[in-house]
Amino acid sequence: MKRYIRAMATPKKQALERAGFYSLSIMQHVIKIMLFSKFRPIDVHHWIEEIARWLQDVDNIKLKQSDPKLKPNEIEDTTFGWMGDELNDYRSALEKFRYDNESGKFNYKDKVSYPDFEVTREMCSELMELCYSLINETINMICDKEDHSKQEYIAVLEHVFRPYL
Repeated sequence: MKRYIRAMATPKKQALERAGFYSLSIMQHVIKIMLFSKFRPIDVHHWIEEIARWLQDVDNIKLKQSDPKLKPNEIEDTTFGWMGDELNDYRSALEKFRYDNESGKFNYKDKVSYPDFEVTREMCSELMELCYSLINETINMICDKEDHSKQEYIAVLEHVFRPYL
């Protein structure tokens, strides 16, 4: 596990790149929690902890400007960039996850294939609602002037993912 300690402020372009670095991973973990919490219940807390660590890393980004934090729309466009505005965006994310699972992309890390699934409209709607909840519950934490701990993010994420715990 790598930890980055940044005592110096980051230029805006680098900050936005860093904030967007976790976007796909966060979406994949939200999908894993939603679809496989019954199949791999022991892993749900691990996935939540990883999301919390990534959100905390984004929270710790300091800018060189007078406003030291990224703005909500910048976080939404970068960190939550894989979470779209339309149902078809969520269908695409689920189809990508399904394809990656079928092609064995997750096997080298997780040492397991997740069960295959058919992407349904209901599943897309559930994912969209879950992602909106995640964004609404965390974006203000990321953008406020305080740096939040991993435990604070875990508490919020446990609230968001309560139906899957």
